[in-house]
Amino acid sequence: MTEVKETAKKLPEELVEKTKDIFLAGLGLFATIEEEGSQLFNKFVEKGKEFSKKGEALEEKGKKLAEEKKEEVTKKVEEYFKAVEGKIRSTLENIGVISQSELKELEKKVDNLAARLESIEKKLEKSTKTAASKN
Repeated sequence: MTEVKETAKKLPEELVEKTKDIFLAGLGLFATIEEEGSQLFNKFVEKGKEFSKKGEALEEKGKKLAEEKKEEVTKKVEEYFKAVEGKIRSTLENIGVISQSELKELEKKVDNLAARLESIEKKLEKSTKTAASKN
């Protein structure tokens, strides 16, 4: 029983001692944070700047890649449409349909022929009138 009494007496002393240690550890932590906190904060700021620069560089690479791919796709689409247009033109020619440029060329030729015919008709009328008046 004396042991229990001695242990009971030591318990508050140990408890007080542990509480003191915890308090001192807390003060030590606070002092360390105060001393090293601004250094740590500045270190975090620098790391943030580095990370930001990497992000900007990555963003630029992404934009450049997107632009290159856009140009590549645009070129492929243009090539595809030219190929389709060529196939359609070829098919229309095979079935006898003329192109718009060929139609315009024919219109010009018909207009030229009509103008020449009109000129010939006028000459014929003149010569017919001249021959009739001589007779």
